[in-house]
Formats: sequence, C-alpha cells, structure tokens
Amino acid sequence: MTSGERDERTRLAAIRAWRERYDADAAGLIRDLRDAGFNISSVENLYNGKLHYDSAIPILVTWLRRIINPIVKEDIVRALSVKWAEQTEAPKLLVSEFEKNEDSTGEGLGWTIGNALEVLANDEIAEDMVRLARDRSHGAAREMIVMGLGKLKNNRSVVDTLIALLDDEEVAGHAVIALGKLQAKSARSHLDHFLSHPKTWVRNAAKKAVARIDKAQ
Repeated sequence: MTSGERDERTRLAAIRAWRERYDADAAGLIRDLRDAGFNISSVENLYNGKLHYDSAIPILVTWLRRIINPIVKEDIVRALSVKWAEQTEAPKLLVSEFEKNEDSTGEGLGWTIGNALEVLANDEIAEDMVRLARDRSHGAAREMIVMGLGKLKNNRSVVDTLIALLDDEEVAGHAVIALGKLQAKSARSHLDHFLSHPKTWVRNAAKKAVARIDKAQ
C-alpha cells in the first residue's frame, strides 16, 4: 500500500467516524422532526431542501439547548436562521448561545450564531446585540452581529456603538456597512478615511455608505 493510499484510507475513516458521531448525536432530534412530518436524514435537509418548516422551529429550539456536538449545533443554528423564527424564543436563545460559545474566529459555530442573529435582528434583542458587538473578546465572530445593527432602529445607542466599532479592525468594515444602511448622519465625518482603506471591499462599502448618507441629508 502506498502512502497516498494510506492517507486516503485515513481520510475516509475520519469521514465515516464523523458521520457516525453526527448521526448518533442528532438521532433524537431527527426522530422528533420525522414525527412532526419532516422526512429528513440530517438537519441540513431542512434548509438545503428549501422547505418551509415553521412548525419545526420549537423542536429545533428545544434541541439547541440539549445538543453538545458543535457540528450538529451549527446545523440547528443554520436551520434557525430564517425570518419565521424571529417571533419565537429563538433570538434570545441564540444570544445566550453566542455568549457561551468560545469560538471567536470568523469561522465555525460562533460566526454562524452571529449570522443567525443578523437574520433575526429585531428591537427585542437590540440591547443584547449592542452588548455583544461591543465585547471584543468575541473577536471576528461578531461580524454579522455588527451588520445586524444596521437593521435596527436608527437610535443613538446603535449609532454610537457602530461609530465606536470603526476603531475595531476586526469589524470596522461591517460597521461601515451598517452605518450606511441606517443613513446615520452623525457618522458621516467618521467614514471619509475609509474611502482609501487598503481593503477593496471596505472602500466600496464606505463609498456606498457615504452616498446613502449624503442622499438622505
């Protein structure tokens, strides 16, 4: 057997072990979803199958509290990242899950929870989102939470938070986008130097934000 063949066997064995662990840890959740009428084999079948699964939200919320496996938990969070979960207990639970999470990278479970909060952003969790956005210990996992602030009411607390985050390199570009969405006039003078930012996407975001603010004035 060549080293390449051994490597391939090792890779396939790791995939099988991962799948077996996922299936075992998600078994109760899948059973409950099937009992509710969803003929699925994995949580991702809900959102990848383009199903309207509003009746599954309470089941997903219940199991998000129980599941420890981060891969299964991430699938549940993705399944909760839909607008019809906004008026449930999902947003508050996701705030709690974000606070407990130790992944501060711009990848993985922490970021996925932050992305869900952006989708579900509303006034009921506005103070929570402001608090999480300001907490730098959460690192790049805050990116989409900062973006989500741009979907909230243009109030002083939100705008002041976003202006303060312009000095936070991990989320500054996302704060620029949010301020543009809010057409925050008080932020206009803070955005000029982002027009020459070294990152193209941040420069483009700043141009759009400045244009939106200037048009609103």
